[in-house]
Amino acid sequence: MRLSLLMRGSEALGFSGNPDGEVASICYDSRQCGQGSLFVAISGLKEDGHTFIADALARGARFIIHEREFLPPAGVTA
Repeated sequence: MRLSLLMRGSEALGFSGNPDGEVASICYDSRQCGQGSLFVAISGLKEDGHTFIADALARGARFIIHEREFLPPAGVTA
């Protein structure tokens, strides 16, 4: 499914990635991300998903949904 369709009506602060790109899977645990994944970076009670964005990208995630602003790692377009 295209990222733009998934984000329609969303209240997330923002997203990174090509809006017309195809999302292969959705994950909120960076260890579960694979090629073409959409990583949802949310703040939890114990961990802040924003700290795992680089790991998700290294594992193949192509898209990020985030609650707050972040600086993308070098070489990643936000």
